[in-house]
Amino acid sequence: MSVDLAPLRDLLHQLKNPQKQFRTIHIAGTKGKGSVGALIEAGLDRAGLVCGRFSSPHVERITERITFGGKEISEAMLATMMKHAWLARESAMLRATAGRNATRFDLEALTAILAFVDARVTWAVVECGLGGRVDSTNVIDGEVCVLTNVGLEHMAVLGTTHAAIAFQKVGILKCGATMITGVVPDCAAGQVIMSSW
Repeated sequence: MSVDLAPLRDLLHQLKNPQKQFRTIHIAGTKGKGSVGALIEAGLDRAGLVCGRFSSPHVERITERITFGGKEISEAMLATMMKHAWLARESAMLRATAGRNATRFDLEALTAILAFVDARVTWAVVECGLGGRVDSTNVIDGEVCVLTNVGLEHMAVLGTTHAAIAFQKVGILKCGATMITGVVPDCAAGQVIMSSW
């Protein structure tokens, strides 16, 4: 399993960093990311803000992964944005840069970013795929970071203790960002999170 930010960073750099054209709420956690993301998206939409959301995995259709105010991306728009993402990867292959190693998830995240720019969203709600620190979505700078909870999961990649996994998940927190979490401070995971602030 590839856990490297370099490929997607390279593709974004090649495309002049489109992820900087909107504000982002970044969500990590063991459970509840999708529900929290959907609620945040609904709140932003209700407030009259143009918003989009990227989540994974999908249940029935890949179009479920990218939504705008709760409405799924059209198949035509998804295909167009995926084509742009794929062409960026092909360019990286020709240039022999890190983007040539982009994974499917890297390309899906890039597709979402390009779709958000095309739709001129003000806010994007972005859900981590795995962990946080080295998850492809961590190429964005979330102004608000949400950590729903920390459980023992994907231990071969994230670590074998709650503290180790919390360290990976809290890696989405950037300097100056606001962190919102349901993890209590008096547990091992909570202590790691508190020490990151």
